[in-house]
Amino acid sequence: MKARTVVGILLVASGCGSTGDPVSPNAPPTSTPTPAPGGTVQGAYVFRLEPAAGCPSPRSPLSFRVNAIPIVGERRPGVQIFQDGAALTQNDGTKPLLEMEFLYSTPSLQGSIATLPDDASADQFVVSTEGVRVSIHGIAVATVTTAGGGVGEVEQGSLVADLGFGSGGCSSTAHRWSLRRQ
Repeated sequence: MKARTVVGILLVASGCGSTGDPVSPNAPPTSTPTPAPGGTVQGAYVFRLEPAAGCPSPRSPLSFRVNAIPIVGERRPGVQIFQDGAALTQNDGTKPLLEMEFLYSTPSLQGSIATLPDDASADQFVVSTEGVRVSIHGIAVATVTTAGGGVGEVEQGSLVADLGFGSGGCSSTAHRWSLRRQ
């Protein structure tokens, strides 16, 4: 009788570790999609600005809701990005405007990030989602990636810029930025 019990245990145990077992070490690992270079930069995004260390920003990071439109049919392909609520064709002169204009040679973006003044007061400070007034004048570079669906994002780009915060500011080659879908 002992021999039958041992044989029964061995038969049951021999089924362990099969590929049908969900906790099997032989089961193929699940993976998350790895970002691929490129993607279409279009639609609603959150632009996130991380001032360089030592920059007297009242808060870091700073975020802005923006809209992106591809530039096609020009000499070079590009992307134009404006702060949410702004006219996508031009500043109507009633308030300061955050604008980004990039050349886009997949997967590389390079261009300018700047705040434009309103016509009445020449105020060039825009207000971040966190309530911080900031002016930006700089040159940005980044790589666009997509993890699926063809929607391009910037995980982290570099920004050489002058930043102003009303009561102070800084110039640095070490600012960082990102552009993520809303």
